[in-house]
Amino acid sequence: EAADGVTIRQTRQQMSEELGLTIKTLNRTISALKGDGIIDICKGKVFLSAQQFVKVNDSADEYVKHNRQKQGSLP
Repeated sequence: EAADGVTIRQTRQQMSEELGLTIKTLNRTISALKGDGIIDICKGKVFLSAQQFVKVNDSADEYVKHNRQKQGSLP
């Protein structure tokens, strides 16, 4: 991990297996996230700056909260 961000050190093959995606789907998703400025690619690895990491983490938290409310798990 860099001091100014997070590098995902897994290969795309490893990520696709963990996520249950084909490599083609994973690559399309990575390209879309990069195009939207959500992630960067550094030396072939997925990289999130500290600012990107905070933004993604906050978005994930909101997504989970929204879905739990929708399912009646939270008030």
